Order: sequence, then C-alpha cells, then structure tokens
Amino acid sequence: MIDIHSGTSIYFCKEFAIYAGGLKASQKAEQLALHTGAPYIVQEKIYKNSELTMFMYATENGVPGIMISSGGHRRVENAFWRPIVNQCKNIMRFLGMLPETIFPAKKETIFQGIEFIPCSVGGIIINSVNLGDWVKKGQILARLFDVFGELVEEIVCPVEHALVIEHASGLLMPGEGAIELLLRDHS
Repeated sequence: MIDIHSGTSIYFCKEFAIYAGGLKASQKAEQLALHTGAPYIVQEKIYKNSELTMFMYATENGVPGIMISSGGHRRVENAFWRPIVNQCKNIMRFLGMLPETIFPAKKETIFQGIEFIPCSVGGIIINSVNLGDWVKKGQILARLFDVFGELVEEIVCPVEHALVIEHASGLLMPGEGAIELLLRDHS
C-alpha cells in the first residue's frame, strides 16, 4: 500500500519515504521504502492513534505500507510531482511490474523517526532554517508573530541532532505543526 502525500497549502517538505517498524509486515515495507529512490528513508515507530495514518494502519494489519511525500503549498509544477511518480515507478520496478532494475538505498541511511513540533500559540510563522538543514538542540527553528508583528513564540530544536524535512509557512493555529525533523535515533 502506498500512501501518497504532497504537502498541503501551508506545509512544504523534502522528498522522503516512511514505513512503520517493528511489525510482521515491516520487513517488506522497509524493502519498498528502500527501493523508492527517495533521498530520505524513515522508519517510524507505531504510535497511539496510528489508525489515523494509512500506511501504519495497513502495516499493523499485515499489509506492507509506506508513505511517500514531496512538495507542498499546492504546487503542481513538474519538479514537485515528478519525484512522487518516480518513487511509484521505482516500487513497480522492485515488484517486477516494470522491466528496469532499481538498486535499494543502504540500510545505514535510514532515519529512526520524525519529531513533530507544534506551535503552542497561533500566529504567522517565519522559518529560521531551510529544508534539508541539520539542526541541533536549542537552535531556533522558527518564530511566530501576531498580526501586529510582535513575537509570540520561538520554536527551538528539542533534540540533539536532526534534519529539517518539513516546515509550515503562513498562518498557524495553536497546536498545528510548525516543523518536522528527521532523527537518526529516537533520543
């Protein structure tokens, strides 16, 4: 099962593939993710309310599932949707549905989870880091401002070392995701 995401109107992300680890169907899901050709592969632990995530729900129920993602901001240019098409074709190659060969990514390049960082207050977000940046604990990732231009929140990196994979832009409501980080381990 392939759960295809392309960001939303307020989020933009780097191209990545993610699968759920630690389940009976996880080994096959890992192979699917490794064969997508995505530059970032993530193994995520099953979390509470994972039934809300299609690829996790599928994997929990014995069907290898992955999520692939690229783009955002409702952009439709070739550079934003082509990676998703390529990932699907690469999976088809791996499954023998297309004749070409795809070589998998190395397992040591797999990230071990995503840190989802919400904002605590609403406001207009201004990112201090770019997608693909490596960040460290305590580093300012983004700032939120109210409609009068007053700083209302600074969002800082809560983990030792991570890669910025997705961030928001525009207006956020309290509790909405501001930024997502890829983790090398679950620390």
